[in-house]
Formats: sequence, C-alpha cells, structure tokens
Amino acid sequence: MNNLTIAQARKKLDAKELSSVELTKFYLDQIEKHNERLNVFITISADVALQQAGMADERIKNNEST
Repeated sequence: MNNLTIAQARKKLDAKELSSVELTKFYLDQIEKHNERLNVFITISADVALQQAGMADERIKNNEST
C-alpha cells in the first residue's frame, strides 16, 4: 500500500478492493512507526480520522459522492 498513488488508491476504493478504514489504519501505523524520527506531526487525531474514513466507506457503499 505504501507505493499506491492517489489515483490507484481511489480505484481500489471504488472497486471495493480496499476500504477507507484500511487505508487510514495503514497510514496511521506508518505515522506511529516513523514520527518519532521524522517529527512531522504535532497532533494525530486517529479517532477522528477513522471515524471520517468509516463515513467515507458508507458513502462509497451507497454510491454517493466522496
């Protein structure tokens, strides 16, 4: 997943090969692994990100615009 472009990720989301929650969890894990060394994030709102990803998955499931 680390090498997906935005366009590739979107295609996988639309094809339901990948969920927004899965994608969000992957990147939250990457942030957790690397942020201490890189120090690029001050605040990480994982709960909010996962909630919004769940809402995006619902919109995709219902064929609504995201």
